[in-house]
Amino acid sequence: MAIPASTIDQFAGELAQALAPERVSRSRVVLEQHGGGETFVAVVPPDLVAIPHTTDEVVAIVDLARAHGVPIVPHGAGS
Repeated sequence: MAIPASTIDQFAGELAQALAPERVSRSRVVLEQHGGGETFVAVVPPDLVAIPHTTDEVVAIVDLARAHGVPIVPHGAGS
């Protein structure tokens, strides 16, 4: 299911307010880095990357994602 670009735009804006603008990225390079790991599966970049620093920020990300109907995929070390 594709998420409309307008929904992603609104979600990204609200994430930037909840975290900090520099911790929400839509940069092609950053998206490709987070689209896969040490796997043989093709890289599928996300629509955006959010980098939380606290548990409360993780909660804010999940709450906003749920409110906008945007799926989230946690990313750790990339392996």
